[in-house]
Amino acid sequence: MKGKFSKTFIFPKGKYPSPNKIFDKLTTEQRAFLQTKQLDAQRTTTEWLDFFKDLQTFTISNGVRQANLGPLVLWITIPLAFANFVRFIMHSEEPMSGAYFLMGFMGLIITWFVTNEISTHMHHRLFPDYFQTVIIPLVATLHEETPEEAPLHLKIDLRQQMDKSAHMISNDAAYRVFDWQMLRVSGELLNAIRLNLDIRIHNQLRLRKFKSKRRVFILLDLEYSKKKHQQLQLAGANQQVYKIKHKEKPKKHALRIRRQMKFKNKFFNFYQYTDVPFAELVALMRNGYQATLKAQDEA
Repeated sequence: MKGKFSKTFIFPKGKYPSPNKIFDKLTTEQRAFLQTKQLDAQRTTTEWLDFFKDLQTFTISNGVRQANLGPLVLWITIPLAFANFVRFIMHSEEPMSGAYFLMGFMGLIITWFVTNEISTHMHHRLFPDYFQTVIIPLVATLHEETPEEAPLHLKIDLRQQMDKSAHMISNDAAYRVFDWQMLRVSGELLNAIRLNLDIRIHNQLRLRKFKSKRRVFILLDLEYSKKKHQQLQLAGANQQVYKIKHKEKPKKHALRIRRQMKFKNKFFNFYQYTDVPFAELVALMRNGYQATLKAQDEA
């Protein structure tokens, strides 16, 4: 599902469940997450995947309905607008023809306006694309790398990216600057590895041309128990892409990997939810795993 301003529209094949029926099945906590777009809780990865399942179905189903609403209304109103114009031409000599034409035209304008308001309201009920392109795949990946009963803590902020009350840190006539932490993940992985992952987005929006300079900061902290990992080998990490720090603690190896991605002078609407590539998160975590695997091979 693409965002509201995406170039790609949804014209699905097949039937989807009714969003209202799915919404009725949601728990109080799921509805609160859907309404506030914020979540701060911990569960096992299995419980998280179950928690997200109906929310994902609701987002897809409601997104399909929202994306198809505009085209459906256009397919109905454009022929009506043409018919209204033809009627006016054919009956232009009648005394009230101009008034009827104006009334029909105003009715179409009101229909388009109401449709836009309904579409906007429906869109606000949806999660941004990060929900399906980052969060769910990440939890599914960690599901394979965590002990079955180990809790995974998630702190999520999926509010609108230009939410002035939540994310704006400065504002003037030319620019608005937004900064927010989109995701924080912490948990215990297999082989006695502790993971903490943070994703923060900084957006400097140029108001005149609606272009933005964005920076995405990904921070991964890994702690390895020395009982299972006597040493780390970091030689294979790409030092030009990642900033890596290694610190020895009495009982643990502490590894910090930073990744910064820049998106300069891009039209905001066309890529606002595509700046956290899931492949980058996988590559980041792979560097941490490879550090232990290489050390084990050398040992």
